[in-house]
Amino acid sequence: MYRRIPCSVGLLIVLLALGCSEAERPTGEVTGKVTIGPKLLTAGSIKFQPADGGPTVSTDIGYEGTYRLTMLPPGDYKVVVETTFLTTMMPPPGGISAAPPEKGKAKGAGPAAKEKYVLVAKKYERYDQSPLKATVIPGPQVIDFDCP
Repeated sequence: MYRRIPCSVGLLIVLLALGCSEAERPTGEVTGKVTIGPKLLTAGSIKFQPADGGPTVSTDIGYEGTYRLTMLPPGDYKVVVETTFLTTMMPPPGGISAAPPEKGKAKGAGPAAKEKYVLVAKKYERYDQSPLKATVIPGPQVIDFDCP
């Protein structure tokens, strides 16, 4: 009877160790910029879909054209950039800029104070057409995307 208890405890330790190793898998952190030719994309979202299936991970693209995704499992990804949803958004009211004013300029100064959203070509918004791909490695890395 006493022999069963140590075996059960041993099995429990093995199962716990397997569970812990699952939580300690290395992940990647990807940052970068999204451009349309020479211009930064100032709004939208970027989505990474594992090439072998699994949940899609997405984040917003900031007004400086930057994005950041964390806790990505290493591997190959299909990437899309979405901007179509921006067409349903109202532009900022007159005198308010979508981005912080440039140094030395007053907020809302000049005719360009009303920011217009830039749209990417439709092919960049579809996984089956987008040429954008990424290979995520453990740790931090920078991956920039251009959607000309």
